[in-house]
Amino acid sequence: NVWGTYKQWQASGCQVKAGMKSVHLVRVGKMKVKVTDTVTGKEGVKYRPYYTAFAVFNADQVEGWLEEKITPASHDDVEEFLNAVGANITRGGDIAAYSSREDRILLPPQHAFHTQGGMYSTTFHELIHWSGAPKRLNRDLTGRFGSECYAAEELVAELGAAMLCAQFGIDSALREDHAAYLSHWLTVLKETPSALTTMASKASEAMKFLLSQAVVDEEEVSEAA
Repeated sequence: NVWGTYKQWQASGCQVKAGMKSVHLVRVGKMKVKVTDTVTGKEGVKYRPYYTAFAVFNADQVEGWLEEKITPASHDDVEEFLNAVGANITRGGDIAAYSSREDRILLPPQHAFHTQGGMYSTTFHELIHWSGAPKRLNRDLTGRFGSECYAAEELVAELGAAMLCAQFGIDSALREDHAAYLSHWLTVLKETPSALTTMASKASEAMKFLLSQAVVDEEEVSEAA
């Protein structure tokens, strides 16, 4: 499950084996852009996504790779993002859920997660649900997916969480409820083959919305690239 570009493997002291074919991916990046509120005139910045295509090779395709060479990345930018979005997140208990009645995200304490990546992946999943509230994106899938709208919304949340994990360079983790949801997702996709495109679009919309909500003070950021 470890991948890297040709240059990244070289920098790690590894060499891609001759004849290996790469896999092409798309990186979702972010940049901070100056904005001015048209009502108050207050200046600040917003996160804007951008996309870059790149080629990667798997660890099995290189020589000289050792797992201990991989250094976990810092995720200070994730905490900054979560704080800037401003969602009401309560930690405690043993469930992860979004309460629409209270407009609040419930998460277990940090020590309950096996990995940091799993914690952030779960947080992003619930944050995507939070983005769909009536006073935000008002994401209503009942008209298109009927009784399967719950499964559709869960898949939107999973896709959106994966997009945010890619955005911040986090290794996403499998959720324990994935197996339970899988049959429902397959039902939706079999009945409506175009559903995946629709839900991916909704997930992308949610990610862009969350990034646009992460407004921070201009003095805390550098000039946009």
